[in-house]
Amino acid sequence: MIATARPRTIIWFERVMSAALLLGILNTILLWNRLVSGLPSYWGPPTAFQAILQSCIFGLYMLLIWMISRRGSSIAKWTFVVVTTAAVLLAFWIPPPSLKHSIITAVIAVAEYLLALTGIELVFRPGSRPWFDGRRNLDSKIFS
Repeated sequence: MIATARPRTIIWFERVMSAALLLGILNTILLWNRLVSGLPSYWGPPTAFQAILQSCIFGLYMLLIWMISRRGSSIAKWTFVVVTTAAVLLAFWIPPPSLKHSIITAVIAVAEYLLALTGIELVFRPGSRPWFDGRRNLDSKIFS
């Protein structure tokens, strides 16, 4: 495998989105009882269903971050943009439980949204363009 130097904006994207992911996991932990109590029992045990659902959501989120920051996938970039924009806009019409539960979970949710919007900004900076166009510089360290 040939190592390539990632642009600074992509490195920062990965850091910012990892922080947003950790905040999302923290909010899920803080809201766990509320999330589980809102599910009907005909879907099976609510705790198991919610655990599987949250694992899938966080897994897909991690996959998008990896595909953008490590593989330079334009499809993943645009998927991330659409999903993030939809989530932020939807939060205005249907506030998620994190915004209604407590001030702590609301602050965490707002920080998570702001980090995700920062991630969008980072993938559209001029320094990120070559990463998604496939024009990557070889890392000079691999030859030394």
